[in-house]
Amino acid sequence: MHGLPVLTIVCTNAYWGAVQSSALRMYPEGHIAGLGDLSPLARLDPAPRFSAYAEASGGVGIEVNSRSELVPALERALRLVRDDRRHVLVDVHCA
Repeated sequence: MHGLPVLTIVCTNAYWGAVQSSALRMYPEGHIAGLGDLSPLARLDPAPRFSAYAEASGGVGIEVNSRSELVPALERALRLVRDDRRHVLVDVHCA
């Protein structure tokens, strides 16, 4: 639209914290509190591939699955935004 390249960083953890914390606040002694794991309603897995959404929209999607991939991915993303004037989404899997 305006030719402005945008770099977006998404931290994907496949978890909806608002649902989990609301359930625990409302029912601190309830079923969810005893699970020791995420409520089934708070899980967002399989997580969407946000990088695929970026690519489908004409941008570049970069996925990061490990800590060692983060710096090279960010360097590549910055280079694409600055030099090639592309929209880039970096999807960092944090779970």
